[in-house]
Amino acid sequence: MPLEQRLTGSVLGLPLQGCRSALLRALLAVLAWPLIASPPVCAQPRLTWQELPPLPIGRGGHASAWLANRLLIVGGSFWRDEQKHWMSSVESLDPAGRRWSHLGELPVPVGYAAYGTYRDALYLAGGSDGDHDLASVWAIRVQSDGLHVAPCTPLPEPRIYARGAVIGDTLYVFGGARDHADLSTATNTLFAARLTGTRLQWRRFAPLPGAARAVCAMAACQNRLYVFGGCRLDPDGKPLNLADAYCYDPGDNRWTRLCDAPRAARGWDAVALDDRYIALLGGYTASAEEAASHPPGFGFTDRVLLYDIRRDRYEAAGELPLPIIGLEPVRTDRVLYAVGGEDVQRHRSARAFRAVWR
Repeated sequence: MPLEQRLTGSVLGLPLQGCRSALLRALLAVLAWPLIASPPVCAQPRLTWQELPPLPIGRGGHASAWLANRLLIVGGSFWRDEQKHWMSSVESLDPAGRRWSHLGELPVPVGYAAYGTYRDALYLAGGSDGDHDLASVWAIRVQSDGLHVAPCTPLPEPRIYARGAVIGDTLYVFGGARDHADLSTATNTLFAARLTGTRLQWRRFAPLPGAARAVCAMAACQNRLYVFGGCRLDPDGKPLNLADAYCYDPGDNRWTRLCDAPRAARGWDAVALDDRYIALLGGYTASAEEAASHPPGFGFTDRVLLYDIRRDRYEAAGELPLPIIGLEPVRTDRVLYAVGGEDVQRHRSARAFRAVWR
């Protein structure tokens, strides 16, 4: 029976005679509304990975940046003959992603520094040279005559395993430890300095309301900082992975607790893919007890999560090409570069990748 012929009797007790056409139009409009008026669903980014030429030497704890139309990999560390070596070298990958070149050296080895890019410079803050934990800050530029490295005003105190990000013209340095050999010195502090003057004026801002931590993931998105996980020492002095997450708003100097991540992890990386999604890459998820009874590669994960800042939720988003921590990703336009990292305890990867998303 046609729809119009079935509209007889009453709806909500109201007689239909004499208003059948108007009611039919209204009903059809209601039925069609979800198809016409609903806003389009924003599809999540889907990452597709491509392998690039490997680094000349595998490394982790490095800094990464896209400067002068090329990818830079700066400092870090590697293992050889059961010894950890700290690096000062700066390597670059050409825009086509075909060849690595040696650009030069830092004045001292630097690994596990916080860092961020502003205009034409990469700023390294803190880290370690292998003998001392550092408060030093360096500005690194690539110019027509080569690599230029200039000292800047140091941090108020040494930091290693901290995270850095730039919002506007300000570099933020969060968390980390004062001593690379003692995670009981981990902090929940937030330092920041504007990068517009000749001297940096470092200031302390509101500390994270959660536990002190090192090797967390942090990204800037929509003029806010997002912090995920990391680790601290438990009461027995063993590393304890964390799952809690927070957002910092510089406008009111306030932290907000977010939904916990699906897994507790340290050493993972966070990078904003756009104004809505933050990718969380890899990480180390094993407890100290689990690590003690498994091979050196146990606990490293290849999982990728997407955090949706609008809905405060996480979604699985595939896998990396290998289980790893410390890829130090860099985004330029719709290309994501991820290089090096730690894939097994006391080993550093030389593999390099880029991903596009749609």
